[in-house]
Amino acid sequence: MELQSGKLFRKEIFCVSDGRCLGTADELLLAFDDQPLREEPSREEPLLPGGVSEAAVRALVIRGRPRLFGLLGREADIQVNWADILVIGEDAILIRGNGSEISPGRGGFQGRLRRFFQR
Repeated sequence: MELQSGKLFRKEIFCVSDGRCLGTADELLLAFDDQPLREEPSREEPLLPGGVSEAAVRALVIRGRPRLFGLLGREADIQVNWADILVIGEDAILIRGNGSEISPGRGGFQGRLRRFFQR
């Protein structure tokens, strides 16, 4: 099966455990296997740019929902590990569990005011 990243980012992500919609994927986390550059790469295994020989998808990241139109920041971002994805369908992605929160939302207007007055 072939899937373009643009189509992947349009699919809604649902938890199988409670049926909740988490939103759509905003980012794709990749893991690279760095190896030193060889003078002449073999024709059997092509190298990716920068001497990378292998790349794998590690997780999908769902950006937190904005609070009060983004003025009060965002909710925490959610990371869904690739191993937790059960099915990638035509319209949706079904996952096991609820994903894990990876970062607090940005401060929004209040965060900008706080940073301004802390200078």
